[in-house]
Amino acid sequence: MTLERNDKINLIKYRIEKADDIFEEAEILFEKDKLLGTANRIYYSLFNLINALALKDAVNIKKHTTLKAFFNKNYLKNDIIDKNIGKVFNEAMMYRSDGDYKINLSFNKDDIQKLLKKAYLLSNIVKDILHK
Repeated sequence: MTLERNDKINLIKYRIEKADDIFEEAEILFEKDKLLGTANRIYYSLFNLINALALKDAVNIKKHTTLKAFFNKNYLKNDIIDKNIGKVFNEAMMYRSDGDYKINLSFNKDDIQKLLKKAYLLSNIVKDILHK
C-alpha cells in the first residue's frame, strides 16, 4: 500500500481517534463489570494504535499475529518502547482471544483493571511516537 503523505497522516489520525473511542468503550464496559467486553475493547484500541505505528513506518499489515510480530520486533526488541509496558499489547491479545474462543471463561476484575491501566500507559507512549 502506497499512500500519499496527507492520506497517510489522515489515516494515522483516524486510527488514533478510533483507538480513543474504543478505549472509552472499554472504560464504560469496565464500570458495568462487563469484563469480557472490556478486554476485547482494550485489545482493539491498542490494535488501532499499533496499526498506526505500522502505517507510520510504511508497513501494511492485515493480520493480528503479523501486527504483533511487527510491534515486538520493531518497538520492543529495539527498546523504542520498554518491554515491560509494551508487552501489554501481547497480553491484551491473549485476553481478547481467550474471551472470544474459550468456553465458560470469566476474568478477574483486578486483572482487567491492571490491563486497563497498562493499556492507557502504552496508548500514551504510542501516541507520543506517532506525534513525532
